[in-house]
Order: sequence, then C-alpha cells, then structure tokens
Amino acid sequence: MLISPDETLTTLIETTKNSDAKDYAVNQIPIKKGLNRIKLVAANNAKIEFDININYGTFDELGM
Repeated sequence: MLISPDETLTTLIETTKNSDAKDYAVNQIPIKKGLNRIKLVAANNAKIEFDININYGTFDELGM
C-alpha cells in the first residue's frame, strides 16, 4: 500500500493464488511531494522479496 501525504491509500501490487504474477511484479508509481509511506501487507507465513529504486528525491529509512 502507498500512503500519500494526504493519507490517501493506493494498492500498488496485489497477488492472489489465481493471479498471473507468481514470481514477480513490477510497478512504477508517481508520488506526491511530501511524506509518502509504503506498507507491505501479507498473509501469515508469506515470503516476500522487496526492492525499491528511487530515481529522484531521497529515501530516508526502511523501518520494520
């Protein structure tokens, strides 16, 4: 989920047992100026590999 500075929620990528993206999914997102947050939401015992590339601006921290 992308949480925009105005608290708007946007689903970035969603996969299910029936989705085509079993191995990977790629998504480019335009973000608004200000504090943007990404929240990963997964089922119990889910396996996730996450990679982020920031072309402009700064990436401050990755919290767990």
